[in-house]
Amino acid sequence: MLHGILFILKIIGILLLAVLGLILAVTLLVLLAPVRYRLKASVLEKNPDVDLRITWLLHLLSVRARYHPKGGPFDLSVRILGIRLGGRKKSGEDGDGDEDGEIKLRDRAEEGTEQEDSDDEFGEEQLLELLEKGLEDTDGLPEERAEGNAGAAEPDDTSAGQGNGAAQADRLTAEPDEEDWERLFAENETDSEAFDMGKAFGAEKEKSSAADRLRRIIDKIGSSFQGIPEKAEKLKRSAEKLAEKKNSLVELIQDADNQSLFRLLLKQTGGVFRHIRPRKLRLYLHFGFTDPSLTGKLLGYASIFYAYYYKTVDLVPEFQTDTLILEGNLYAKGRVRAGTLLCKGVRLLFNRGCRKMIKRVLKR
Repeated sequence: MLHGILFILKIIGILLLAVLGLILAVTLLVLLAPVRYRLKASVLEKNPDVDLRITWLLHLLSVRARYHPKGGPFDLSVRILGIRLGGRKKSGEDGDGDEDGEIKLRDRAEEGTEQEDSDDEFGEEQLLELLEKGLEDTDGLPEERAEGNAGAAEPDDTSAGQGNGAAQADRLTAEPDEEDWERLFAENETDSEAFDMGKAFGAEKEKSSAADRLRRIIDKIGSSFQGIPEKAEKLKRSAEKLAEKKNSLVELIQDADNQSLFRLLLKQTGGVFRHIRPRKLRLYLHFGFTDPSLTGKLLGYASIFYAYYYKTVDLVPEFQTDTLILEGNLYAKGRVRAGTLLCKGVRLLFNRGCRKMIKRVLKR
């Protein structure tokens, strides 16, 4: 009985150790196995071509991103053990789809043009039929009836014209009597009185509007003077806040722990940059502007750092060109270890100034 229990405990212990060993092995692989990257980029005739590959643990996991205008706008693929996630892309699948799409679009365009032509023909036929019907209706009218109507209309017009002319002549030749003169004088008197009243009313209105404008101006000036104490108080509070921020910033900079934190932060940042920088780098750049002086200035600025990139970068300027030239290719290859980044982060956390800074931020 005891022997069986010990045997079961032994098996359980072996299984636990195996699980712990597996977890430790996976953790070490994640921390120590580098993530490798490779970048290829080129620009020729204003057409960029970018190819980025990221692999981990002997291509156990690989990611590829490519941008190529002629072969497709953007392609992203993720593979595990060489198997692409989301299914494998068949060769010629995109081309067949594009051809089918072009055929469908062409058929739709042809159907649309045929429908438009049929609509136009139908509209023209209707217009011609309506015109023919209208002509037949006008031809069916008797000419004698039209001539009779025209002849009957002429004497009426002449007689009406003669009557109106005689009435106007009598009205003009007739002399005004005493009643007409009295009516005219009364109308003139009323018009002059109305004119004088309107003139006086306009003058009073102008005076009242000027007084209102003056009153509004005085009110605005008074309100602006009333807001001066409040504005002064706001300015005072803002100045006090700025002074407090300035004092806190000075204390933060002059603190010895913070100074050590800043130095450590600069050191670790430099170490991270040196770790992730490409181990292999090659850049070829052919550039030129329509203004030769601008090309020369850019080349002069780049020559300041020539001692740092003379082994990896080739700059070829073009001083005589009518168009902008920006061509070249880039090749970069490097690796990143998660364990290295983790160690640098742990060093920052163990710094006393960093812990104080974290506590201060959490309190806020």
